Amino acid sequence: MNFIEYIPLVLWSTVFLILFLNALFSLYKSLKASFWPEAQGEIINLQINEEKDSEGDSFYTTNTRYRYTVDNITYQSSRLAYGLDSWAFLWLTSGAFKEAAKYYPNVIVKYNPKWPNEATLVTGIKRFHIASLLLFSGFGLMPLYSLDR
Repeated sequence: MNFIEYIPLVLWSTVFLILFLNALFSLYKSLKASFWPEAQGEIINLQINEEKDSEGDSFYTTNTRYRYTVDNITYQSSRLAYGLDSWAFLWLTSGAFKEAAKYYPNVIVKYNPKWPNEATLVTGIKRFHIASLLLFSGFGLMPLYSLDR
């Protein structure tokens, strides 16, 4: 193979490396947030939306909004969990959704002690973190299997 033939492989691997590192960073933030202080909060909006792409395939997003108070200042946030953006599989998002809605409308909010406006409802290692790491590492390495074959 000459250099030009490697360009698509390098681009593919670079994109998936970035996605893998993002998934790893989300897992790190989620683990770190599990040690943050807690505040009582109230859910304003919590729902899972089914959306369709141009080919008619379904994927799911969460629409979350909650308020909480730290040092007599009220904040609002929309983060359900680090790394939970949109997923094609409802079973990956439903666990986090159920965990957040467990005591609806009341909720325990984990907030960053340095920046209390940064908060999340669900912390720790979840199914969607593992799925992200497996998905992005596997697809990113796939082209390497075809080298010199």
